[in-house]
Amino acid sequence: MDDDVRRPGTVVPIRDRAPSRPIRKDEIVISERGLYVESWLPERRSRRRPLLMVHGQLAGSWVWHRFQEHFAQRGWEGHALNLRAHYWSDVADLAEPTFESYLDDV
Repeated sequence: MDDDVRRPGTVVPIRDRAPSRPIRKDEIVISERGLYVESWLPERRSRRRPLLMVHGQLAGSWVWHRFQEHFAQRGWEGHALNLRAHYWSDVADLAEPTFESYLDDV
């Protein structure tokens, strides 16, 4: 049996699918806050609202790379924000980090 033949009803893994749309990746720093943001943008934007992805503790925007690429290939604009003192964002005084301080970042 040929390796390229799949049984009917099987799902083709995402990595085997051709991208449906070209994408562009941008990186910006929100200077007044020192926050690093990675954006994945489809070449042709849709009317869909953009996605905002925020990481959890001990992580950064990098955790969203596969998701960002997946959604951008399907026409979604996405932005992955790095909270203060995470990944490439500026280090802040985190003597007493609070939920509200992270909420201010968003």
